[in-house]
Amino acid sequence: MTMKLLAGLPRRFQALMAPIMDTADAAFAVSLDCQILAWRTRAQQLFGFAPLEILGRYCYDTLPAHDAAGQCLCSVNCPMVVAARTGYSVGASEARICTKQKRWVWVRVSPVILREPQGTATAVLVVASDVTRYKQTEQLVRGIVSRIDAEPVSEWSGRIAPMRPASDDTDHASNMLP
Repeated sequence: MTMKLLAGLPRRFQALMAPIMDTADAAFAVSLDCQILAWRTRAQQLFGFAPLEILGRYCYDTLPAHDAAGQCLCSVNCPMVVAARTGYSVGASEARICTKQKRWVWVRVSPVILREPQGTATAVLVVASDVTRYKQTEQLVRGIVSRIDAEPVSEWSGRIAPMRPASDDTDHASNMLP
């Protein structure tokens, strides 16, 4: 997001949006009717949309997100926006978001409700951290664990090195038999 784009927003939003200039993560802001108001450069790098392609569009139409079970999280009744409208906050969560290039990325979404000085919610700042590699590693580990769980313990013999009994004067790291 550039200062030029920030300057084009209504004055009451400019001060509220300024914090996204300092984050290294993808960040964007949506109005209480789900329109994208601000878009940081890192969001463009992660999701593929240039500011002019996305500003003013509805986030649920442009950035479809799904949870781990595949359920769509985006709609007119976005949980983050509904919470902001009713004066509540929601915690961070993980979601898969489809990029402009039709590639799915895993992100940790941290919403921050932006408020007027008197406390009225005006928008939601969304900070999205790319956790794709973490989720891929997690899926790989789950696959390995499920294969281990499926294999009978009787087939493990000979593949697990026995350990020597530990004593107080030995190095525990060198406790494995050759």
